[in-house]
Amino acid sequence: MGLRQYSREKNVFTLLAAGVKKGSLKVTAMRNLLPGLRATIITAERMRFREGMVIENVVSVKGKPDDLVATDPGKPKVAELTPPAPFEGSARFELTSPKTSTWSGDLAIELPGFGSTQLAGKSFESTLCQRSRCTNTAPGTTGDVAELVASLFG
Repeated sequence: MGLRQYSREKNVFTLLAAGVKKGSLKVTAMRNLLPGLRATIITAERMRFREGMVIENVVSVKGKPDDLVATDPGKPKVAELTPPAPFEGSARFELTSPKTSTWSGDLAIELPGFGSTQLAGKSFESTLCQRSRCTNTAPGTTGDVAELVASLFG
């Protein structure tokens, strides 16, 4: 993947969030490098409504800090996510302009009760937060939630 060189201690908090535009499928990866908390938490979830109920299918796993790598703040915004099993594949965030990004790759998961699910592609919007600053590339709830989490933890 090639970004390992940028994953340094000075970038203590990184959050990557991607979700289907106008949809209920999302993936998040939150990396924390504080002593005692060194890990990346990766979560995939799908939410739907049925007969007045909210049904959520969620998989969350604790990975290594280097499962999410990103360029240092101030550099071109690129991040790569390579989570452990039960996730398969990887995905790449790239800021293409101040208000647009790409989220590409073959990242997938078997969601309980839902089956095999692709977690990257053109139908996703995505944002990258470093410390408390997020890219302005996910205008929906994906971006709103990411900005809230970054303001609390970054």
